[in-house]
Amino acid sequence: MGLEKIGFGIQRLVRPATCTQQVAKKVTSVFCERRINPCVTKVFKCTFDDIYSIKNLGNGRIKLIPKVPQFNGKDISPIEMPEYLYHFTSASKMKLIKASNKIQISLREQLPGVYLLDKENFLTKYINVGSQKRNLCKSMLAQASINSDNGPLVVIRIPTENLLRNGKLRIRTQEDFFYFQDKVYELQKGLKQKFSLRSLCVDINRMKLKNHVLDNNLMPVQELERFMKEMEQKIHQGYRIDKLSKLEKNNAVEFIFDRDILPDIVHGMRTKYFSVDELIDAKSGKIDIDKLRHILT
Repeated sequence: MGLEKIGFGIQRLVRPATCTQQVAKKVTSVFCERRINPCVTKVFKCTFDDIYSIKNLGNGRIKLIPKVPQFNGKDISPIEMPEYLYHFTSASKMKLIKASNKIQISLREQLPGVYLLDKENFLTKYINVGSQKRNLCKSMLAQASINSDNGPLVVIRIPTENLLRNGKLRIRTQEDFFYFQDKVYELQKGLKQKFSLRSLCVDINRMKLKNHVLDNNLMPVQELERFMKEMEQKIHQGYRIDKLSKLEKNNAVEFIFDRDILPDIVHGMRTKYFSVDELIDAKSGKIDIDKLRHILT
């Protein structure tokens, strides 16, 4: 099963149970000990705190320290993460969040969830993304402001450790997103029905695109299979958190939390209202990173 399966969506209770292999397939957040009888598995449900302890490093980062050296024969290594993650929204949507008492997952994305950012990664890696040197920091805030009728925006700061204890986090990179988006656009030349990267998480849409590519000899079959599999993993599934240290050094990373965020469960959330206009430098037209850093404190 491994950490890839359990992720960080670990159950709160710790209790042994006996189940057949057929039932065990439905259980994704457990440790399993095999007994002599191959048809019987003893299952122990574990909390996040059974696997990791958390150390605050005092520099805006936390460290997940394994309490056990291995899980199902796989080594468990320490993981460094940002202490807080940030979610941007509009003032009007903030009213809905307060009314419902939750930040709802976005179902219209390739990977459904609540999308979050790390402050330092956002302020450094998002200003120069990919071969086209996109300034996503500026464009994302500008688009958010337009969607809010140029009204104020809201940034919500959420303690990462509370997310880890209440659901599962996955990560993706903007570099991957633009690579696959550009490649999909290229492969759809001459195709009457166009597919967005988002829509390709649906099997029937992927099959239509694959048939078009093969019928028109746009890519060899084995190369296409590799491309589609890689796209599914990196875009529609995302990376596990243990890949973060490798990815965040050179990539614009986004975090996706797999369920609604409930303020009465995830304690320590903080909100701050601001205007994009106050962040734009009058001379250069660029986002003032120092001012944005001050907002994200």
